[in-house]
Amino acid sequence: MGLIIKNKRHLMTRLPLWILVILLIGFSPAVIGLLGEILDSESCRSGDCIWTTVPYFSMFTVPVAFIILVVFLIIVIIDSIRLFKSKQGNSKSAELNFISLFESESDDIKVSMSLRFNEKSQLIFEGLDTGPKVKELRGDLDFEYKYTLQPTEVAKLATVLGIKMGDRKGLLLTLKERFHENDAFSKFGVFMDENDVKYETFFWE
Repeated sequence: MGLIIKNKRHLMTRLPLWILVILLIGFSPAVIGLLGEILDSESCRSGDCIWTTVPYFSMFTVPVAFIILVVFLIIVIIDSIRLFKSKQGNSKSAELNFISLFESESDDIKVSMSLRFNEKSQLIFEGLDTGPKVKELRGDLDFEYKYTLQPTEVAKLATVLGIKMGDRKGLLLTLKERFHENDAFSKFGVFMDENDVKYETFFWE
């Protein structure tokens, strides 16, 4: 959280307001002198005329205001950098990195399949079958299966599908459109083989 600039709107409100305040502090003797002339034009005593205030703001208030202004601008720059990085982080976290392909549940079996990108930018196809029918067929209640694609192969897959490089959302949505039924795992494997996309396969039961 910034000290002064906490959101983009503050650049248009707080920034000019505080600069104006700092400038008024710097030239406050001249402002006071001007008011003195306006209120008492016939007797221009020391401190009541603009010309008599020059030594005050040139030697004291202006240098102090300048230091305050420099510190203020440094804080504003730091706040703006933090705000920019925060927005970048929020944008990145909002990026689509996971999508469900297929979900099915009955009394004897539950099937779920999904696609996700991990922290290494690998594309992971994960599937899990659970239930009595799985135990009957495979001897265990759970059957897990997985494809793992390295980033270079993900790029190749995107090219095959006509997806712009780096468009994770577009790639995941396109794959879901093609592979969203109970046979998604096998069909996806066949599709990758046909297009020479390399992948690693994992089964656990």
